[in-house]
Amino acid sequence: MTPVPELIPTNRWLALLILGYGANLCISLLTRGFDSLLIGPLARDPVESSVPGVLLLVQFLIVVLTAVLCLTIWYRAWSEIQDGHARTTPGRAIGLLFVPFFNVYWIFVVVWGFAKDYNSLIDRHRIPFPKLPAGLFLAVPILSLTVWLPLIGLFSGFACAVLGLIVLSKVCDVANNLHRVTTSQTDAEPVS
Repeated sequence: MTPVPELIPTNRWLALLILGYGANLCISLLTRGFDSLLIGPLARDPVESSVPGVLLLVQFLIVVLTAVLCLTIWYRAWSEIQDGHARTTPGRAIGLLFVPFFNVYWIFVVVWGFAKDYNSLIDRHRIPFPKLPAGLFLAVPILSLTVWLPLIGLFSGFACAVLGLIVLSKVCDVANNLHRVTTSQTDAEPVS
């Protein structure tokens, strides 16, 4: 029997996310440093004043790429728990995150709802996998909404990034495990 390939290549994708978060943080610190240096006569030099713009463009590209990677992970994970009882489809889970103001509510459905639906799925089908910690999955959307608050935003942003990576790691693991189970079950069924 050949091994089932991973649905989400966990190690590579999480390493890319960590690199993306780290690069984003470094560029943020660099651009803030340039802002403080470029006050006064140095800011009039066109070469020196274009450096922060280039860094911001690179930062924007990194943010877009890490967002696409995260959304792909969530899409694939939601596709694995579709048994007719999931609260949403993979397309809706991702698509409604782009609706302004509604996405404040919807992030809870996508993240916390996934943990609850997954736990229900493994109970319903009696799959011997460990349950996801729903509290951890609830903490990530709450922290993501507090990032914008003055003073605590820096700390909650760091906590959200760390917990977000932990959550994504767990999501990758359960999606890959479910994919292995469903793929091995369909391989074992005879074709009529």
